[in-house]
Amino acid sequence: MSKAGHDVSIQTSFKFGQRVPPLVHLLRDILERYPEGGQILKELMQNADDAGATEVAFLLDARKNAYGVEKLVKNSLKDFQGPALYTQNNAVFLDEDWSSIQTPYCSVKKEDPLKVGKFGIGFNSIYHLTDLPSVVSGDKIGFFDPHQKHFGPGETGKGFTMQEARNSKYADQFSPYNVLGCDMTRCKYKGTLFRFPLRQKPSELSSNVSTCERILDLFQSF
Repeated sequence: MSKAGHDVSIQTSFKFGQRVPPLVHLLRDILERYPEGGQILKELMQNADDAGATEVAFLLDARKNAYGVEKLVKNSLKDFQGPALYTQNNAVFLDEDWSSIQTPYCSVKKEDPLKVGKFGIGFNSIYHLTDLPSVVSGDKIGFFDPHQKHFGPGETGKGFTMQEARNSKYADQFSPYNVLGCDMTRCKYKGTLFRFPLRQKPSELSSNVSTCERILDLFQSF
């Protein structure tokens, strides 16, 4: 088609469609809808119950310099070697649990009405307290990194086998998990252990700073 001797191109299509927002924005939306108080601990207990656990324990490690910061997977992870909240139970993750915990809006409770909310939206209320949750169960350990800062561009976390975690060059990284019956020198852990390093400064995910006093208040309100 031409006009006044010039070619005129007609655009017949254009880029269109709904976009998936950044993970940190989705999680921030969850935090706005879930309370900060003792409900966080109740969600963790519900998850353990859904997994078939008969024992659940909580631990606050308030120490600041208990673990090394030299032998880490990434140097940037040194900021998460300090105070942390732990929760442990005596159930072992199934494949469906590893899948469910990685999909914030897709809980397996939709397929099993007897399950209260196994690793669904409620579990992610833990981001009120931390920016880097992690979990050990069976022969795996996984780190969540919604800010995509520590494991490469576009990576929202990273998983390791227990065999990899035994590598001495990462000794400091995995030493904080030798608590509540978990032994990182073994190839398998017969239970599930979560570690939630306390947020030391505001982040894009939350402006809340998590102090040990705040965690003790959670225990009191639970």
